[in-house]
Amino acid sequence: GGGGEGSARAARAAAARARLDAARLDAARAGVAGFGAGADEAPPHEEQEPVPDEYTCPISCELMQDPVLTVDGHTYERCAIERWLAMHDTSPKTGATLESKALIPNHGLRSMIRAFQQAAAASGSA
Repeated sequence: GGGGEGSARAARAAAARARLDAARLDAARAGVAGFGAGADEAPPHEEQEPVPDEYTCPISCELMQDPVLTVDGHTYERCAIERWLAMHDTSPKTGATLESKALIPNHGLRSMIRAFQQAAAASGSA
């Protein structure tokens, strides 16, 4: 039976994303001089607040750096929605046809994300 294939595939994909995230974290740490000095301390990522869903792109599932609105009012990471719109004329969230492929910068959300990142960085360095 193939009933479990989808969930197994999803689990493998999640594990791969976790490994990629860990590799990115390791690379980021390697770039910080003297990071290993407090090796017995808990890793900072365990103490950070989880990223709010509204700060995460529904396409890439990553924290947005350049959030933009589509004409139907949904927000996405600019590069992710541009790739989507290159091949579709529908909303990735609703499937409804978009009246326009215009993208509007979501400055308010960008400011909130930057404040969240700064707060996370400050709490991680304390």
